[in-house]
Amino acid sequence: GNYFKSGLTAIRLQAVRGFSRAAVGGAGSVKAGGNYAPAFQVQAAVRQRNFDEVLCLDAATGTMVEEAGASNFFAVVEDGTLVTPSLGPGTILPGVTRASIIELAREEC
Repeated sequence: GNYFKSGLTAIRLQAVRGFSRAAVGGAGSVKAGGNYAPAFQVQAAVRQRNFDEVLCLDAATGTMVEEAGASNFFAVVEDGTLVTPSLGPGTILPGVTRASIIELAREEC
């Protein structure tokens, strides 16, 4: 059966200007409880506006998508390509889920 009781559904994300989860040189690429705490207040605000999750933008310019509040971000663009932000700046959490999705997409698409 489905992992999620309601099945898989799209979620509504809202990017919030002036909020970023991590900055270059910080601990954004480390799995730690303290990396999620900064999103609690903004997460409550986006839920009040009927969104499911905050969409975190980069701290340097506020123009590049980095992650959703509690997960990596992936999107399928119009031509069917799966896209996800680069781990390069060190602000995005790498992990087995992210790596597995990328591997499956390469094998299956």
